[in-house]
Order: sequence, then structure tokens, then C-alpha cells
Amino acid sequence: MNRILTILTSFLLVFAFAGTAAAVSYDYTDTFKPSTEYMNSWWCWGEGNNSVSWPFDITKEGFDPDTQDIGAATVGLTLEDDNGGDWFFEFAGFNVGQDFWWGEVDTGDYSFRLSVTSLAELSDTGTIDATLTSFWGDFNFVESTLNASTQPVPEPATMLLFGSGLVCLAGIARRRKSAKIRA
Repeated sequence: MNRILTILTSFLLVFAFAGTAAAVSYDYTDTFKPSTEYMNSWWCWGEGNNSVSWPFDITKEGFDPDTQDIGAATVGLTLEDDNGGDWFFEFAGFNVGQDFWWGEVDTGDYSFRLSVTSLAELSDTGTIDATLTSFWGDFNFVESTLNASTQPVPEPATMLLFGSGLVCLAGIARRRKSAKIRA
């Protein structure tokens, strides 16, 4: 009987510890494409926008602010040179929620991690506002993408297996203790 109990306990322990790694995390993405928006600063001559604003909304992808929390999020920004050659430096500012970044943005891809304050705002509503502003020079705004991940939540079956494994461990320890007392 002890041998069967030991084999059964070992079997449950293997599944319990293997199952704890199966925590569920969901990824959500929202992309804003302004169809290559020409951006220029207010003191530049010519057409274009000084500023573009938009909301990121991950509830469209299935995020539920009542039952899920965002654990990490990044925002990507893709800009390209307008090939006008008018400006040597081109500076832009980028607001996402409570976060602000500014710098030289001649061309390329930029990526930003959201701060704890902005993550809380995104977790509470599933939406967050973004604004790109041209401070100096001109460039094309191609797209911006929000990538958010929820905090991992263990599955109920995993917790049941883990709990069963702990109960079996406690049973083995108790049997060994009582066997030592009898001997």
C-alpha cells in the first residue's frame, strides 16, 4: 500500500509542479496608421500638421478592464524623412498618457515603455490617449503601435494540481514522522 501511495504522490507532484508554469497572460495590440501624415512645426512654411492626437483602445481586442490588469506595455512610433532636405534637425514630442518623450526624430522606429502611472490608466479603462507634435522641422508620421500584456493569472486547474501536490507532500511527511515515532 505504501508503494502505491508513493507512486500516486510522485505522479501528482510531477503534474502539480509542471502545471504551475501554465499561468495565462494575454497580449493586446492596437495600431494607429494616419496614412503617412506630413508633420511640420508651426513656424515652418507649407502644409501639414503640427500635432496629431489619437486614442489607443485595446478593448476592441477583447481586453476587459474589470477582470484584467496590464502588467507591461510599450508604444512604437515609426517616422520617416519627407525627403525635402529642408531641415538638418527635426524634433518631435510624443505624449502617451502621463508619459512624455521628445528628441531628434529624423527617421526610424522608436519604442517607449509606459510608466506605472500610464499602465494604471490603461488597466483602468483599456484606453490611453497619444499625441505626436512636431517642434522643429518636418517629417512623415507612418504609424504608432501599442503592445500591452496582462499580468499572468494561474489557471484554476493548475492551482488544483498544485494544491493536490502539497497535500500529498504533507501526507508523506506525516507518515514518515509517525513511522519514526513507532520505531
